[in-house]
Amino acid sequence: MKTLFVVILVFMISSVYPAPLYARSKPAWVKASKIAKKCLRQDDYDCAIREYNNAINLIPRREKGYSKIWNYTGLGMAYKAQGRFDIAESNFQKALSLANKHAGDDEVGGILARIAEIYSKWGDSKGVRKYLTLALEKLENSSDKKMLSVLHTNLGMILLKQGDYDKAAPHLSKSVEYAEAGSSLKRLSKAWNTLGKVYLKQKKYIEAEDAFRKGLKINESLGKDSYVANALYDIAKIRVATGDLDGAEKLINSSLQMNEEFGRTKDMADNLHLLGVINYEKNANKLAIDYFKRSIEIKNKLRETAQGTVRRSYLASQINSYNRLLDAYSAEKDPQGFFNVFEMSRARQLAETIGSSSTIAELSLQNFQKSIPVDAAVFMYSVTGKNRLRLLGIDKTHAVVKRLKFNNFTEYVNKKQTITIAASSINTTTERGFKSSSKKKMKKLPPIKNIMEAVSRYRTFLADPIDKYEKDRINISLGLNQLLIDGAETILSGKKRLIIIPDGPLALIPFETLLSANKKCLVEKYEIGYVQSAGVYALLSMRNKQNSDHSIIAFGGAGYSTRAKSGDENSNRGCDSDFLEDRIDKALKDKTSLSFAYSCLGLDSFTDLPGTTSEINEIGTIFKNSKLVSGEAVNEKTVRDLSKSGQFKRSEVIHFAVHGIAIPEYPELSALILSKPARDSSDASKNDDDGFLTAAEIGQLDIGAQFVNLSACETGLGALVKGEGVVGLTHAFLAAGAGGMSVSLWNVSDASAAVFMTEIYRKATGGEGYDMAMSRTKRDFIKGVFGDRFKKPYYWAPFVYYGK
Repeated sequence: MKTLFVVILVFMISSVYPAPLYARSKPAWVKASKIAKKCLRQDDYDCAIREYNNAINLIPRREKGYSKIWNYTGLGMAYKAQGRFDIAESNFQKALSLANKHAGDDEVGGILARIAEIYSKWGDSKGVRKYLTLALEKLENSSDKKMLSVLHTNLGMILLKQGDYDKAAPHLSKSVEYAEAGSSLKRLSKAWNTLGKVYLKQKKYIEAEDAFRKGLKINESLGKDSYVANALYDIAKIRVATGDLDGAEKLINSSLQMNEEFGRTKDMADNLHLLGVINYEKNANKLAIDYFKRSIEIKNKLRETAQGTVRRSYLASQINSYNRLLDAYSAEKDPQGFFNVFEMSRARQLAETIGSSSTIAELSLQNFQKSIPVDAAVFMYSVTGKNRLRLLGIDKTHAVVKRLKFNNFTEYVNKKQTITIAASSINTTTERGFKSSSKKKMKKLPPIKNIMEAVSRYRTFLADPIDKYEKDRINISLGLNQLLIDGAETILSGKKRLIIIPDGPLALIPFETLLSANKKCLVEKYEIGYVQSAGVYALLSMRNKQNSDHSIIAFGGAGYSTRAKSGDENSNRGCDSDFLEDRIDKALKDKTSLSFAYSCLGLDSFTDLPGTTSEINEIGTIFKNSKLVSGEAVNEKTVRDLSKSGQFKRSEVIHFAVHGIAIPEYPELSALILSKPARDSSDASKNDDDGFLTAAEIGQLDIGAQFVNLSACETGLGALVKGEGVVGLTHAFLAAGAGGMSVSLWNVSDASAAVFMTEIYRKATGGEGYDMAMSRTKRDFIKGVFGDRFKKPYYWAPFVYYGK
């Protein structure tokens, strides 16, 4: 009985006076949090996510907010490790909100730095810059110098990438300071090297070399041979920029020797390219050619082992070597070498645009000449730098390679420029915080400095329906004609046809508009057509199109207003990032919808084109046999069915009067915009039926048409990449079997487009080829056959012919 009393007494006392803290059992949420941390350390992310969520749900309301901070942070880290960046960022933001109320600057700064990492994964440099800046504001007084060095280096690298060199330099200088204080030699060398790159961009060559040499000294002491080789390479670039070619060659040979010793093939390719540049600058063109070829050979082997974004980056790096090779062959006056390199680079770029099945076989210059008609000349252009232009003029028996003098063009055009634009206002009143005035200063447009600026300005003048820039348009047109055409008069002698193989920005202008000294347009003298490469032209020449039954399949009046939204969770995230590119690559590989990408880029809404219904109805009356597809039937399923049934193969003409988009940053997304199935449609469940007919999908069609007409906005722009020219939709249709096609270079007028298209078909059905029909229709517009209003280039110049 006594024993029972003691037990009851102890129980009563323990219920009134709780056990000391060390004797209590830990709360369930603390246990869950500890398990989550352990799972995270062991890379068991599903377990970590489950236990962190469990901990958050178990934390009682009476607990202070900071109890949840570390659990939300851990949850964000687990989701980040899984690549689920949107959910990771959401959890970090929850942690940040609580930290701002309950934690100190160090904790807040740490969470901001983690959010910056998420934006880095998305490739959103603006977001990275924002959150790193905020993090550094909170952490500037932190005692963790190593961490401060890392953050300043990362922010400096972002600013370097954005071209904001003046702001990048101070951050990298602070990174050096903190790395020295934190006794971190590895971080110190990285800070010096990045600072050197900024100084190099600023053309502060003395400061740049000093920074690189300090990084070099550290890496030599650490035995980091790869970093030493890279530093020698960077210093060699400085010597090239300052004209010390012998010094540069000595440094780069040392770098190459180290990279060869340890088998660092990518760095070897960079070394070889720079040796090519050095020897080209020394006029040792044969040596330069050998170095460039060796660099390309290495990068091509590396490229073949890569996929997606990485594969494209290798090709982009090769293009620079290809362009330098073209410069060297041009300097050697070697048409055969120039032709081979141009075709090699172009064929690889075109093949990757729509898939390996479109690869063009290698072609010799002599064999290509056999396919050229006697009355035709081919002008193959290469844009190898901001103001470096090369031309290979070819006819049946001759080939001449020339360097075009862009400086003469800029001197002529800038001197003749008269147009003025509104500059900053004279401030006289303030309204709603904005200063304004009815009185404005005027200034001349800035002088043209490079090829891209020349093309952009000329396109602006051409695409103006009022033609208020007429005088300057005429001057720049005369200048471009002197630059691009007059340089090869001997090849053009006695010719009636001119075939243009454009490159880079030159693919964005209609050569038909160029004016000779007598103010006549080039199209008034020559039948003009375009083609992506000599290999494509030779391939088309071998096709014997028999479809001349005057039949057409025409698409118009697509239902855009009913297009369903994609609802992608990343609709406003990282649209310029490697992350988005990886998703695009995966979707293309799995043949799933790309609608998430279009939504992300804000390209999921389009206005109806009511005029296109009447356009196809009018065109239908010209042909003996016509199949007109309109409204919701203008969709991917209809296109696929017409291809599978053989109707695309048998039809003479396929006509698309729809929206079109060209996305230079993501060439895979260039597409014709068709009707998209409603959400409740049975077609909506098809993974690849998203209403965007992409180049890859077009390349899989079975087409036998003589002529494909893309009566759409900007369908000809394709992907503008160095060495590539106009690709995308144009090349895809030709690879799918089309004999030739029409595309547009800017937004077209509904009224003039309808007149232009119907006139082409009237001429072609009367016996003319479609290429000639286009040139002659343009001449009729210039003559005023369809009214004085339509004489302006805006109405007839955007349509260009690609093909045989």
